[in-house]
Parts: sequence; structure tokens; C-alpha cells
Amino acid sequence: MANTPSVPETRPDGLSSGEFRAWIERSASLLGEAREGLNSENVYPVADGDTGTNVWSTVEAGRAALAGSTGGAGLPALFAQGALVGARGNSGVITSQIFAGIAAEFDSGLVAALCAARKKAWEAVVKPLPGTILTAISSAAEFAERCEKKNKVDVARAAWSGAHRAAIDSALNPPVPEAAGVIDAGAHALERILAALVEVLDPASAPLEGITFTPASVTACEGESDGEYEVMYLLASSDVEKVAKLRVDLDALGSSVLVVGDVPTWNVHVHTDAAGGAVDAGMKAGVVHRVRITTLTSFVASGTRRVITVANGPGLQEVLEASGVTVIAAFESRRVGVDEWIDAAEGAHEVLLLPHDKAGKSTADEALIVIREDGARAAVLPSRSPVQSLAAIALHDESKGFDAVLGEMTEAVAHARYATLAVARRPFLTFAGECAAGDVLGLINGDVCVVGKDLAQAACDTATLMLGEGGDLLTIVIGEGGGLALAEAVSATAQSVNPHVEVSIINGGQAWYPLLLGVE
Repeated sequence: MANTPSVPETRPDGLSSGEFRAWIERSASLLGEAREGLNSENVYPVADGDTGTNVWSTVEAGRAALAGSTGGAGLPALFAQGALVGARGNSGVITSQIFAGIAAEFDSGLVAALCAARKKAWEAVVKPLPGTILTAISSAAEFAERCEKKNKVDVARAAWSGAHRAAIDSALNPPVPEAAGVIDAGAHALERILAALVEVLDPASAPLEGITFTPASVTACEGESDGEYEVMYLLASSDVEKVAKLRVDLDALGSSVLVVGDVPTWNVHVHTDAAGGAVDAGMKAGVVHRVRITTLTSFVASGTRRVITVANGPGLQEVLEASGVTVIAAFESRRVGVDEWIDAAEGAHEVLLLPHDKAGKSTADEALIVIREDGARAAVLPSRSPVQSLAAIALHDESKGFDAVLGEMTEAVAHARYATLAVARRPFLTFAGECAAGDVLGLINGDVCVVGKDLAQAACDTATLMLGEGGDLLTIVIGEGGGLALAEAVSATAQSVNPHVEVSIINGGQAWYPLLLGVE
């Protein structure tokens, strides 16, 4: 019995699932061959020489998602999701959105799919500019629409011609002046992807004549960066309003902002001087994971790396200093001054600042400007509690490069939920209900979640709420008004919630807060 063709195959410009898979295979091959040439053309948005690698890696991530599938109709969507999750760099994220558009209209034929790809790509970029991969996909879709013969071979060839023309034109009409005379690497990469489609549909045409690579000059690559760091991470969030706000927040922090995907998985990209702030913004929108931070500015480091944090109790100071970091003692919950951060960083060539509260984050951000002006590579991590600092410090590895350590420690902060047990000094209304002066408050990630009369009960309730969201390690830091008996009661409650949880108890000695809790 003959196989019934899928819906796309019944249209003159429709692709079969087999043709789509072959297109991806050929795209990966052509991009792999062109990778170094594309890297040499990388000027915009920052001349970091990785556009070819990023687009190729993104396509490879989507290709890997297809590896275990033998299905037909869902292949484009499966590829698009794999590309989204594995996207690398600005051009890689946009490429993932081009394929998301193709997947959305795959059954409607190649013309409709390319038009959807154009729409999806342009919507992804907060501040789009011409002369880029965006112009190339627009030109490809326009040429496909204008193609008189609506069969898939002619439509594919028309789309390739449009991208080919746009890529060449990008050297004459660049997104930024310093890119004049250089083919845009992202546009050129899309030309290679569409060339792969033509070669699959019309093998006799292979290989299509490509565009000669135009390596950027040293002068072009010396343009000012649009941020010290490229920050990328995946975000798990079902709150589209918070995701929309994240786009706005990131736009205020940097440039080349991309927040793409759909509920519940989003890919986030930004160029910024505030790597920690970019991750912190994501933490307010959902759960951040797979953090990757890359330095975009040229920097030659030699000498020491210094991790600097704050201890608000003598016991915490002892534990932190034993881990080999520089500690600013801020007992009695006093605010850490800007000069203290600067003084602690003096003489270091690489500096990582780990605040212990919101006020400390503010002064660390101010100090960061001076520390960088003094010639150090530096970043502020988005920590808000000593327990987050402890989680990050545990991953610090002197043998690893700055970018790798910054990414790993930042992700550790993002994954460490924190809580503070405090006593209300006055009555007020909280999200957990009304509280009176003297009531015990359990604040999780800064929000009041528990109000009670008994310290032990409030502490146990807070730990139960935290572990209800998962976690294998509970850190308990005993402070003024706490005690070992209280910590052990919380530990027992935690193990009743999760028998496999590991509990670490530290006598921190911090004022005002009987307990600090951390869950990883």
C-alpha cells in the first residue's frame, strides 16, 4: 500500500519531512565549511569573531533534537525547539526564530513559511537594524512571494537569491559605519542555509556559487563594544507579563536584547556591562538556568583573581574566609560602603563581587565602575543573601577562566533560594496576611510568605515551603535569637519533607535575624 503524502507535499511549494531533514543536514554541512569565513566577517553587533560558530552550533543543536525522531509532521517544530534551547549568540537566537516561523507555517508551503520566519525574526529583536540577518530573511521572503512559478524548487531558488543579494548589499548598507565594506556574517550565514535548501531540492544545481568572504579589517574590529559581557540563559516561566517586563528591563541594562520562545521555555540574550543584573532580572521573571557569560571586550589579565563578599556575623566571616575569599565584615547589619568594595579589590586583576543584601548590591554596582577604570576585569553577581554567596563560592575554581567561573557562580546564585527569619518591629500588611509587632516573619527571596507567633513554627513552615519547590541541600545559618535547638528542629522538618535532603548548619552569629535558610 502506498504511503499517503503529508499535507505539505500536496502543495506545489510544500516540503516533505524527508526534504526538511535533508535540508538541515546540508545546512549543517555548509555552515561547518563556512564557519571560519563567517567568523572573519563578524563586526556587528560586536566584533567577537563567532557568528559562524554560533549559527552552526544552533543548527547543530536543532539537528541533534531530530536524531532520535523517525516521525514526519512534527520534525520542523522539533528542530525549532532544539535550536531555541541550544541557540548560541545573537545570530544563533535569531536563526532559531527563523526556523520557529518556518515550523509554524510548514504545512502551508514554503512561501508562507518564509513569510512567517520573517515576522518571527523581526519580532524577536528589541531594536532591529537593517543590513543584518533580518534584512536577509526579509529579502528571501519577498523574493519567494514574487516568484511566478510557485513550485518548491523555484521558490527556494528565489529565496536564496533574495538572501544572496541582501548579504552582498550589507557591505554597502551596513548596520554600523565600521562594518562598511564587510559582508554581514549573519546575513551570509542565512544565504548558506538557503543555498542548502536549493541544493537538496535541485541536486543538479549543487554546489551553488557562494559569496566570497570579506574578512573584517583590524580597524573595523576595534569599534566600541556595546557591552562588556554577552549574557545568555534559558528561562522557565509561564508568566508572559513578567517575560514582557524582562525585555524592557534588559533593554535598560544593555543592547542586542532578545527574549524569544514561548511558555514555558524562553531563550534570553543581552550585551551588557551588568552581567549579574541581567541574570537578576531573569530571576524575577522565572527560573534561570544554563547561564553562559562571555567577555566581549579585549582584556589581557595577569595576576590575581579575587572573590569578595560580605559577612554580617563573625561565624559567617570565619566560614567564608576559610573558603579563601576576601571578606568585608559588616556586623550589626550595617551597610557596606562603596569604598570598602574598592579597597578590597585593590591590586587584583580579576574581581568577582558577591553582595549579601539589596543595599550591598547597590554599592557594589557603584564600586564596579571604579574597579574597572583601574584596569581590572570585574563583575557583580546577583546575590542577595549570604547563603547565595556560599553556594556561588563553592563553585569557584581558580584553574578555570574568568568567563566560565562567572557563568557557573551566577547560575549557582540563581538556583539558590534564600529565606530570612525576622521579627516584625511594627504592625503592617504582608502578602501572607496582617502581622503585629513581635510576630515572626519568614521571607523567601525577599517576600513575606509566613507570619506566625512562634519562631520555631514559622521557621519550620518557611523551610517546608522552600523544599516544596525541590532541593537537595538545606543550609541553616544561626543568628542572634536562634540557637542549635531551633536549627535542629528545622532540620528535622526538612528531612520529613525530603528524607534525602542534606542539611548544613552554620553558627553565623548575624544580628537581627535568628535564622537564614538556603535551598539548592
